[in-house]
Amino acid sequence: MAISARRTVVLGILGTTLDTGKLAERWERWRPTVAVCQHPDLLVHRFELIYDPRFQSLFDTVAADIHRISPDTVIRPVPIAMADPWDFEQVYEKLH
Repeated sequence: MAISARRTVVLGILGTTLDTGKLAERWERWRPTVAVCQHPDLLVHRFELIYDPRFQSLFDTVAADIHRISPDTVIRPVPIAMADPWDFEQVYEKLH
């Protein structure tokens, strides 16, 4: 029986400030969610990406950018609505 290689799964939360950008200039700055998949020595097999449904358009852009730089990465959307993302008690409750 052959042992399969371990698969890399990333859990992330879409950043509504640092991950933004729709124009071509977005490639000229660091966007943490996209940057995870830009490391040549790290193949991300699956990306579980948590996001607020109010930012669906941003999620779509970031997911397309990840697919562009890492076409083998499977992106799984995890929509979680949060009234106040700075209310950490609420955030932890939602994540739980």
